[in-house]
Amino acid sequence: MYLPADVRDRPDVMRACADRDLGRFFNLIKNLTDGPAQFTASHIGRRCGLTPSRVADYIMGKHGRVSVEVIERVADGLRVPGAYFGLGPRPWEASGQHDVPSSQPARTPTIQQSDQPTQSHLAAMDAFRVQDRRIGGGHFYRAVADYLGQHVGPQLAVGGDLAIFSAAAGLNEMAGWMAHDAGRDPLAERHFKHALALSQTAKKPEHSAGIYASMSHLALQAGDAHGAVELAHTGRQTARRGLPQPALNARLFAMEARGLAELGDRHATAQALASADKALGSSSSGEVSEWLSPFDEASLAIEVAHCMRKTGQRAAALRTAERAVALRDVERARSRAFGLILTAQLLVENRDPEGACDVGRAVIGNTIAPGSARVITLLDDLCTALVPYQSSRVVSEFLTLLSREQQSRRWLMAGLAVPDDEGRMPNHADPRGHDAG
Repeated sequence: MYLPADVRDRPDVMRACADRDLGRFFNLIKNLTDGPAQFTASHIGRRCGLTPSRVADYIMGKHGRVSVEVIERVADGLRVPGAYFGLGPRPWEASGQHDVPSSQPARTPTIQQSDQPTQSHLAAMDAFRVQDRRIGGGHFYRAVADYLGQHVGPQLAVGGDLAIFSAAAGLNEMAGWMAHDAGRDPLAERHFKHALALSQTAKKPEHSAGIYASMSHLALQAGDAHGAVELAHTGRQTARRGLPQPALNARLFAMEARGLAELGDRHATAQALASADKALGSSSSGEVSEWLSPFDEASLAIEVAHCMRKTGQRAAALRTAERAVALRDVERARSRAFGLILTAQLLVENRDPEGACDVGRAVIGNTIAPGSARVITLLDDLCTALVPYQSSRVVSEFLTLLSREQQSRRWLMAGLAVPDDEGRMPNHADPRGHDAG
């Protein structure tokens, strides 16, 4: 018997998975099930290849750091998707065997029964966010979409507390970023627009401003620099009507700078970046909205590096990109991958292709993020940039390694349940189907 979906997908259970806290995880699933379906220490042990006494030791906190091998056995034994524990997809996930029906809906508390529903939604979003950063948005899009439909949608339908609209806006924005990360930008745009409408209903200007920043990023990726600047500017005007959020202002100035850099306005770009740096420097003051996407020193550094690269300051851009990587926590696997790939691209542009290969190997060896179409695309760009230097043995060997890695990532992406631009689910039998987006 596998772990029922209504237990597995509770925010507190997901948080325990994200933290890899097996003691808390085992204790929760033991207390949330009963009768013949109860997950006792003996039952958990049988499913996971652990002795009942070892399971009990985990529950009592007698074990410290848990090995990846044990985490994998727990994920496989209870049919918990690997992404919940910060792992890659498990071999059984493609067959759908993890879609375990709810066993005792009357026994398991639901979000609607909580005394603090918005806190439950925040906990869920935080758990999703942790795994998204480690692995990539493609793996969690379906889970977030299901959560919105099953837990948030019914609360919106009955109206009432405006805080529910904030929760719906935050989770829709997250779903948009996950769709973007999976290469489904039209779907991402729909989520962002829905999130903006919900945040406006919730009367949270600062949250609306954050969504404008996300929309600005998407416009930039689509090649609409003028639209990116306009959206960022609208976001700054909107932010003035809400609670002070210095980090948000820094993010909006940074997105405006990115658009201006694309337009070739070097002076205006420098001014916007200076404003971003000044705003971030005052971010320690004031209360930060829990629904806003974080924006920190490493985030700003990567945006500055992109701007410098676009305005022809390649040496300075390289130094800034290296600084961004140094600032970024290793747990932020995907963000770190972006910084490393940008560093490698800049090394090629600064005529150091072999150095770029060294950095590229770090991307392959030290970052996970298999559920990110953006990482795959950027690695393809790096490959193209290195081809003129393939007479070098170091470059040639790296390109061979990168080709194998990219094929593996594409196969992993092929099975992700993210709709295409027409709302259709990908054909899992053909891994090429996911690349069509």
